[in-house]
Amino acid sequence: MVRRERYIKKIRPFYESDLIKIITGIRRCGKSIVLQQVRDEISESTDNIIFLEFENLRIQSQIPDAASLLAYVDAHKKNGKCYIFLDEIQNLENWQEACKTLRLENNSVFITGSNSKLLSREFTKELSGRYVSFRIRPFVYKEILEYSKQLNKDFSVTDYLVWGGFPKRLEFENEAMKDYLFDLNETIIHNDIMLRYNIQKEKLFRSVCNFVFRSNSRIVSSKSIADFLSLNNEKCSSCQICSAVCPVKAISFSFDEDGFYRPHIDDKCISCGKCKQNCVKFVQDWEIVEKDFEVYSAINKDKKILADSSSGGPCGAAGLGDREHVLQ
Repeated sequence: MVRRERYIKKIRPFYESDLIKIITGIRRCGKSIVLQQVRDEISESTDNIIFLEFENLRIQSQIPDAASLLAYVDAHKKNGKCYIFLDEIQNLENWQEACKTLRLENNSVFITGSNSKLLSREFTKELSGRYVSFRIRPFVYKEILEYSKQLNKDFSVTDYLVWGGFPKRLEFENEAMKDYLFDLNETIIHNDIMLRYNIQKEKLFRSVCNFVFRSNSRIVSSKSIADFLSLNNEKCSSCQICSAVCPVKAISFSFDEDGFYRPHIDDKCISCGKCKQNCVKFVQDWEIVEKDFEVYSAINKDKKILADSSSGGPCGAAGLGDREHVLQ
């Protein structure tokens, strides 16, 4: 176990405070370990400690709500200040009401849970002025090196940059590690974000997530996300000009799950901007807008081609199926 002193030293000044100590962070980043380490440190000076883990079904069935928790504490605490540790408290019904009461009765309360539940707007408003929060993050590389000695393994900087610092993944190798991270990613996106905020457009939201993840170490703005979505989703007309002008051939086209021909940008992208400079969805001042042109529309009379095409399929009927010929 790696001692996470850089977090504990921030919590330590509040050991005796009546403020509720909220330890939050992304799933599987090590919140419970930090809580245990704080408990172990306090236990060196007192045994008036209650530790409850609400991921344990036996604990949940014994203490299902706030009233049950208050009764349990009254039955088990000793005289003097009691240090109460509640792990994954979001699984307890009306947990915030219990915490507000406990802090008023000579207790020092420490809790852990997910960011989406513990720091949501309705709960922070209700607990306003009564808590202090500490956000835990996955391992930094220094901590990975320390843990690697305990596991008798070696982890390079490249390994850390590619696969990150989730502590549990260090215990697995190759495909098992990838499976663990994939499932963790799915749980975080689906349970902690999409369900929590009732996001309906799953495909669109996952595209945003993939763009942000792929833009690691780059500056990401709302405009850059909007530009990416415009190039990759609903606004795309599948003309493939972006693919033709890309100097490194980073843009390819394939059918999506809805049957539309959509662009995909791979890691070869050098962010030169030529795709956007030539895309009619981004460029609003083309000369064609200012000139007097006759405009025609057409569709393919072949119903099968028409059904398979997102643009009506006129180019194939006119013998213009070659992309380079169309561009010329």
